[in-house]
Amino acid sequence: MPPPPVRRDPPKPPPVKPPPAPAATQPPKSKRAPAAQRPAPAATQPPKDSFKPTSPGTTPPPLQMGPYVPGHEPKNDKPQTQPAPAAPKKEEQESNGLGNWETYPKALDTKVTARQQLQDGKDRVQTWKDNRSAGHGLAKTLKEGVKDNFVKSIEGGKNPKDLDNGLGRLGKANTALKGGVGATTLINGKVSDAYKAVAAGGLSSSNPEERSEALDALADAGKTSTETLKAGLETARDLQKYGSATRAANLSLKAAAPDLGLKGRLKIAHNLSMKAFNHADAGDVGTAEKFDALKKASRSSTTDIAAKAHGDSNNQAQKRLNKGIKTGAQKTADNAFDAAIDKGAKAAGGKLAKFAGRFVPGANVAIAGFDIATAIATSNSKDASPGKKITAWTTAAGSVLAATNIPVVSQVGAAFSTVSDLVGSFF
Repeated sequence: MPPPPVRRDPPKPPPVKPPPAPAATQPPKSKRAPAAQRPAPAATQPPKDSFKPTSPGTTPPPLQMGPYVPGHEPKNDKPQTQPAPAAPKKEEQESNGLGNWETYPKALDTKVTARQQLQDGKDRVQTWKDNRSAGHGLAKTLKEGVKDNFVKSIEGGKNPKDLDNGLGRLGKANTALKGGVGATTLINGKVSDAYKAVAAGGLSSSNPEERSEALDALADAGKTSTETLKAGLETARDLQKYGSATRAANLSLKAAAPDLGLKGRLKIAHNLSMKAFNHADAGDVGTAEKFDALKKASRSSTTDIAAKAHGDSNNQAQKRLNKGIKTGAQKTADNAFDAAIDKGAKAAGGKLAKFAGRFVPGANVAIAGFDIATAIATSNSKDASPGKKITAWTTAAGSVLAATNIPVVSQVGAAFSTVSDLVGSFF
């Protein structure tokens, strides 16, 4: 009998797992410490951006959280600390008096100019007396005096003869010093200050103080430029006359007395060139007879200088002056003297000397104008002291008188202006 059939049921499907619950319903796993170990609530914590710890026993204000609404920013009731204002910078005040290095050439110029003008004034007084004694009327005497003063002013600018004493030599040093100081101050800013004042429209400004400052800068630069040019011309003129005379005498001595040392030769040349500087005029070329007395005096001085330079006796020095021949020493000295006079006279009539002589009267007028402008600017300045204002007008008045060429008045004005300019530097 066959076995009964086996019942086979179909395979059951795998059980379907329910979908996981939404994330919102499942609390995230927290890594926070137990409540006992948690820190104090955030309300008692100071804000993280505060650098100052909260003092004990106080609670900082709670942080305001929420969306940003323009115009409703949180207010900070704490007082704000403002930075201390910076100390104002002190403006550099221009040094006055002996603290200003420009005062030193002014002091030297005052001494030299005052003494020179005093002597010139005495000469003009004597000329005035001579004209009145000769029966000339007052008007004619004054007219001739102005003309003579003008001519002598030009001649003094063209061919001065002022190296015969210590004052004259000091004056030459002062002129060179004035030129150097003037050039330095112009380079250091006077020209640029004047240019800036004019370019910025300072002269036409509606502010009176700005107009005064611009006028003062322009006048200062103008006067300094004029005085510097004048000093430069005078120094170049003197160097040309003295230098050409010295070189001529030196070459003559070198050719006639080769045994004469360099030291003795240069000293003799210097002595002869000083005589040429103080006596040679533009028309003295080839006029040896005019200087016979001066030439005789130079012979003995030439021998003395040669003897002293070599430690010789006068007889030995005379032999040395002309290749060892005693009788030729006199001719050697005369030839060197004539050479110095000729070259000095040519320099006195040269173009440089003529230009310097013509420049002097015009420079005096220009300086007077600049001094007046400075006085006006100083009077309108709020910072100028009364002493500064007084000396500015005194200087201007003296400069005007110096430019008139009236005898005595011109000399007094020049001296007065120079002294006042020095006094003004102390205010």
